[in-house]
Amino acid sequence: PFGLLPTRSATHLTGVNGSVLEYQKMIKQVTGKGAILSYYGYGCYCGSKGKGEPKDATDWCCHIHNCCYKKLKESDCHGNTKRYDYAYKNGNIICALGSWCEEQVCACDRNAVFCLEKNLDTYNSRFVRYRDSKCTGSTPECYRGCPSPCQSFNGAFN
Repeated sequence: PFGLLPTRSATHLTGVNGSVLEYQKMIKQVTGKGAILSYYGYGCYCGSKGKGEPKDATDWCCHIHNCCYKKLKESDCHGNTKRYDYAYKNGNIICALGSWCEEQVCACDRNAVFCLEKNLDTYNSRFVRYRDSKCTGSTPECYRGCPSPCQSFNGAFN
C-alpha cells in the first residue's frame, strides 16, 4: 500500500534499537545535521504531532512523515518504536528485509530524510525550537496533496 519501498538488498546493515534512534542516525548521515539540535522542535511538525500550517518545506517534510507514521499505526505498526535495519551506502539508504511493518517504517524514515535533504537550502534556523503557540492556521489533512517540496513523498501514500 505504500509503494516506495527502497531497494531490498544490503551488504552491510546498521541499526540501533528503536526507530527514533535509527531515524536520527539517518538524518545525520544524509543531511549532515544533528537531528536533535537541528530538527527536534523545528516548525510545527518536526519532533511533535503538530498543528497549524507547516512553516516551510522542511516542516512539510515532517508533517508528511507524521502522516506516514499515522497511516502505519492504523495497521498496528508503531513507527516510533519499531526497530529495523538499513544500510547507508554511496548516499543511499537501503532498507533491509524484515516484517511488513519494519520495511514500511524504514521507508517512511528514508523518504522523510531525503525530503529534508532536498530542502536543506530553505532550512531556516528561526524555526528551531519554534513555539507551539505560533502554530496557527489550518492543519493540513494527511494524504491530501502538499506543496511541491514534498512531491517525492506522494508514492508513499498510495
